[in-house]
Amino acid sequence: MKRLSGGFKLAHPEVEWRKIAGFRDVVVHDYFGVDLELVWDVVRNKVPQLYAWVERVLQQG
Repeated sequence: MKRLSGGFKLAHPEVEWRKIAGFRDVVVHDYFGVDLELVWDVVRNKVPQLYAWVERVLQQG
């Protein structure tokens, strides 16, 4: 996420960029304080939506 340009992020406000980056930071840096149920919920419910969005953006060029 941090390598994406600000312009790209502004062009796609439908993506919760700050929440994604914040979630990554918690998972990476808060080893023993991570809520595994929350991580699993994100994996099951949010990642597939984000993946589908990325595929659409890539197809559009």
